[in-house]
Amino acid sequence: MAPDVVASANDVVARLALQLVMSSDDDLDEVIVDVLRSLGHLEDADRAYITMYEVDGTFRNSHEWCRPGVESHQETIHNLYASDFPWSVGLAQRGEVLNAATLDEMLPDGVAEYDSFLPFGVKSVLQVPMHVRGTLRFLIGFNHLREARRWSDETVAIVGAIADAIAVVLSRRDTERDIRSARDEAERASRAKDEFIARMSHELRTPLHAILGFAELLRLEATSESAATSIDQIEASGRRLLTFVEDLLDIGRVASGEHSVTIGPLPLRFAVERALVELRSIAATRGVKVYLGGTLNGVVVRADEHMLRKVLNNLVSNALKYGWSGGVIEIDAFVADGVCRLTVRDHGPGIAPDEIERAFGSFVRLGDDQTGESGMGIGLTMSRSYMEQMGGTLELESSLGEGTTAIVTLPVSVEI
Repeated sequence: MAPDVVASANDVVARLALQLVMSSDDDLDEVIVDVLRSLGHLEDADRAYITMYEVDGTFRNSHEWCRPGVESHQETIHNLYASDFPWSVGLAQRGEVLNAATLDEMLPDGVAEYDSFLPFGVKSVLQVPMHVRGTLRFLIGFNHLREARRWSDETVAIVGAIADAIAVVLSRRDTERDIRSARDEAERASRAKDEFIARMSHELRTPLHAILGFAELLRLEATSESAATSIDQIEASGRRLLTFVEDLLDIGRVASGEHSVTIGPLPLRFAVERALVELRSIAATRGVKVYLGGTLNGVVVRADEHMLRKVLNNLVSNALKYGWSGGVIEIDAFVADGVCRLTVRDHGPGIAPDEIERAFGSFVRLGDDQTGESGMGIGLTMSRSYMEQMGGTLELESSLGEGTTAIVTLPVSVEI
């Protein structure tokens, strides 16, 4: 090619490569055909096509452009076996270009190829292969039907450059599709899990209510202290299991978006006191004192009452479980820049800093071997989810031997 022609060809290649790289997944196929059309006109070809090699050993023409009046091969070259064309496929697998000025140059080794091109009036063939991560992925082919011709080295270089660009965009599309497929599969698995938990929880709740109801009836007829003690154990275990079931249902509702969140002004002291109702007797049994800071009296936050009560209940319950018997739990609040920072602090053995984030995992219970406490390890998971639903946060601060502080942040509605 003359220098000015080469410069013009390079400009075309640069434009086509940019067009490919900038294309979206939705319009990529159309862009590839447009690129083949431009290449066909640039190199005076009669047909330009892309042959894709599949992992099952077949190949097909995935994209094609034909000069007006030239018959398409795209429907014909479909699901053919690579093993039936060992000569040309072997060249492509070795990264070698097939540049046949006449079909006779394919003989004697390429009989199958000769027989496939001859009925379509093909006189010359150029095929430039492209490998992706060491595997033959596709080739770009040119056919000439009007006369026999040898494709120039410049043409081979141009086609190779475009093949590189197509390899990039096809690999990108495959990666994006793999990511979407993995995401969709994960979402399906998550939905199946949520549906299972919801169904299981509903199925468990009905018999649990019956068990607790019959326990109350038995208590009315209990005639001995041992019978009353046994009934207490039945009720305690039943209520603990019922609480767990209700927590699972709440998690399922939040995950599915079915949980109704009602955000409104809520006096913080009132919310804390409500959360402590069922825990004060446990604290008294363990000799734990719960101190409420004076700042709680003057803060009204924006929150969902049910959610915040569950969060506080979980945090104080954890402080009771993992703090020291006979110790202290401190609950206080600090307000700055329209944000309330509520803290629940115990003085127990604490958590190693590198274990803190793991504590928020579902069904994770750190330190069970030391405490022997009951529970299913979903309290922190659910509490963080609730705080996010309310536009707040939940974090832990802890060091071994120095206790643990749970920190809840919420927007302030009004300070009174």
